[in-house]
Amino acid sequence: MELKDLKLYDEISQTIYISDMETYDLVFLNRCGRQRLGIQQEQEVYGKCYQVLQGLDNPCSFCNNKDLKENQVCSWKHWNERLKSEFLVNDSLFWLWDKWHRMEIAVDILEIEEGYTKAKDDLHAAQIVVQCVKRLTSPDDSIQDAVEYVLARILEYYQGARSYILEIDPDSQCIRNTYEVCGEGVDSRKGSLQEISLLLLKRWSEYFVRANYIHIEDREALKGDQAREIEYGIMNIQGSDSLIAVPFYIDGKIQGVLGVGDPVCHKDDTQFLLNLTYFVLNEISRRKMSEQLTRLSYHDLLTNLNNRNRYNETIARFEHNEMKNVGAAFIDMNGLKFINDTYGHSVGDRAIRNLADILIQCFRKDEVYRISGDEFVVIQEGCSKNEFTKRVQHFQKSIQKDDGELATVGYVWRSDRCNLPQMLNDAEQIMYAGKQSYYEKHSRRGTRQHPAMLGNLIRELEQDVYTVYFQPQMNVKSGRIERVEALVRKIDEGGNVVNPFDFIPILENASIISKIDFFVLENVCRKLKLWKSRQYPVMHVSINVSRVTLAEDGFVARVLEICDHYQTDRSCLEFEITESSRTLQDKRMLEIVRSLKREGFAIALDDMGAEYGSLELIMMKEVSVVKLDRSFVQRLQFTETEEIFLGGLIHTCHRLGKVCVAEGVESERQRNLLERMGCEYIQGYWLDKPMVMEEFEEKYLKNQ
Repeated sequence: MELKDLKLYDEISQTIYISDMETYDLVFLNRCGRQRLGIQQEQEVYGKCYQVLQGLDNPCSFCNNKDLKENQVCSWKHWNERLKSEFLVNDSLFWLWDKWHRMEIAVDILEIEEGYTKAKDDLHAAQIVVQCVKRLTSPDDSIQDAVEYVLARILEYYQGARSYILEIDPDSQCIRNTYEVCGEGVDSRKGSLQEISLLLLKRWSEYFVRANYIHIEDREALKGDQAREIEYGIMNIQGSDSLIAVPFYIDGKIQGVLGVGDPVCHKDDTQFLLNLTYFVLNEISRRKMSEQLTRLSYHDLLTNLNNRNRYNETIARFEHNEMKNVGAAFIDMNGLKFINDTYGHSVGDRAIRNLADILIQCFRKDEVYRISGDEFVVIQEGCSKNEFTKRVQHFQKSIQKDDGELATVGYVWRSDRCNLPQMLNDAEQIMYAGKQSYYEKHSRRGTRQHPAMLGNLIRELEQDVYTVYFQPQMNVKSGRIERVEALVRKIDEGGNVVNPFDFIPILENASIISKIDFFVLENVCRKLKLWKSRQYPVMHVSINVSRVTLAEDGFVARVLEICDHYQTDRSCLEFEITESSRTLQDKRMLEIVRSLKREGFAIALDDMGAEYGSLELIMMKEVSVVKLDRSFVQRLQFTETEEIFLGGLIHTCHRLGKVCVAEGVESERQRNLLERMGCEYIQGYWLDKPMVMEEFEEKYLKNQ
């Protein structure tokens, strides 16, 4: 147990302290003890235990440290001269920071009107609470075992027939009996109490507001009362004549109850139940969150498919186990960038989910992996070639649409000696061949809008067919526009903006995309020089660079030549690289990135999170900016767990010295939440859409 976990003991209304048995340092004192001793605030070390607790200058003559033994409790009475009161104390060994400490629970006998007997009962209750907390926080127990242990101790304390927990199920919007422990000879009723109306908690909340508990002494007194028929029905199913129940809350809203049926002893001690609800709920919530985070680490947030982490595990499993009759398919979505740029990323996300839905209609869900933003993999084990081929063909038929296919597929099947990485590489190469055919087919539909030759491209650049748009990025704290992303656009003869998908893939395929990339860089540098002459605020500009351009000989030298020509401050430029392992695991590519960094340019990791195996990439010292994938941002409005996950990612980036930019921000709520998480910059349609550079200058710079 860590010291932070001991704060749970602040909720107990008896004095509890922990001291170092070697140094006598008092390292923990709960709220009740601090109030008794007049200590205003928590401290790491309060002083020597004999000084703070007894007012002595030397260790107590009655100190029993040497007599304490593991799993034994030493109970005794002591008159405290400093507090002028007699205490019933309970000493035991407590493991903290890899060594034994002394824990003492002290009950003030003189404050208890019932005298020694009542004090002993309170001490017993406090002991049970401490034992329950230890069990709940033990890593050795499952949550089921830990909670059932607590319910068993509740049953023992009240000598009841059954103890149980009722929780709201957020999916079904009803109350379910999630945990139950029965006394000897009492049959379980948990299975019969899985769809209880929420009206029960609405009814009981009136009692909880007034007294924090409800005590029904006679079930038959409820019979015939229409307003209390739900309570009567539950007690009737349980076979309980009476009950005591206390609520537990999450974010101020009641989420369930902890109850005991037919209590015989301590009927008036509802505080015992209330003390335990905090610990039980805290541990249930913590472990559920841990399970959820574990699930999220292996599932894609957007599609709920297996993610790259699970994919990597599958690859590793194949390396250690000989597999036969395996089919592998590599699927690359067509036109995602165009959808995102034209209609917004929320539409792009819907397109991704649509493709995922088709995949799981054709294959089992556990066979499908989303390994990056627009790439999916299918791995089917123990299948015949005919069966696998039929499934793939069914998928190919399902993704046909009027203007082409939703995705391009490559697939292979092997009967034995299944080298899965090689199979997937073969499937990917087949997919790329199919993608080539797709691009060619797409370009034939309108050759004027899809230049395939360098000469055509040069003429179009000279005729101002291409232009650069800026999309602003706002400093969340100041509200100022301090950064922009540069995006290339093509304008047709009618003045309409042409799909980037209708020319970018063609230019990449023809290996002449560098003309566009350098066109964007030169326009950005020219504009930055103009803004500097007009004494506009310094603006940082991020530029996307194709892998094809990065791979060209002399890329870095050409970048430096353009920047030097326009006297561009290199610290104002950053080059965005996609979080693809194919980019950064290529040694030559990696050296180019490092060269850019050495020359003073910033490096941004784009679409962080779209490829889940890329978390290690944020640790690269060359990366100074991390752009959070819009799929994370779009999830901010859903569950607390996902918000915690994103908040943790931002915190990790900050710990590594990275600046965070969130893409795809489309609502005020997302913006506010990102600010609370500490994200420095946001970008998205909520702020503004991409615009021509002149419009950006007029809108964001002239009046600053």
